[in-house]
Amino acid sequence: MKLTSKALLKIGGIAYLLVGTSHLSYELFLTDAAADGKLKVFLDSYDFRIFGNALSLYRFHSGYSIMMAAQDILIGVLCLTLRRPGRGTLLAFMLGGLVMPVLVRVYFMGGPPLYLSIIAAVAFVLAFWRSFRVKEKGV
Repeated sequence: MKLTSKALLKIGGIAYLLVGTSHLSYELFLTDAAADGKLKVFLDSYDFRIFGNALSLYRFHSGYSIMMAAQDILIGVLCLTLRRPGRGTLLAFMLGGLVMPVLVRVYFMGGPPLYLSIIAAVAFVLAFWRSFRVKEKGV
């Protein structure tokens, strides 16, 4: 099997879909069971205003987390549905893909999210690199 830029982009997209769906599942279904009750109560008791809205820190964190999972899913779907990605698109995925493992490792954790973001980054780098090695027929 020859790995074209499009096939490599799909590999990265699948990795992002796995990260996004796993994160969303955890946030929606497992956080109450796994969370420390005292911490949730504390975060829920800390209120602040942002853009005219009153929010608790817990609600802000949960909403931001769900939004991030949705964005990961969207990136995965985008990677899987692009028909003819150009070099500019591949460059954007490569640069974004290289940043993600660093952010995951520095600010969050290792484990599956880190491994999947590394898989996506490698796939995006190879897709970009591969785009220079094709003939005029396409990526």
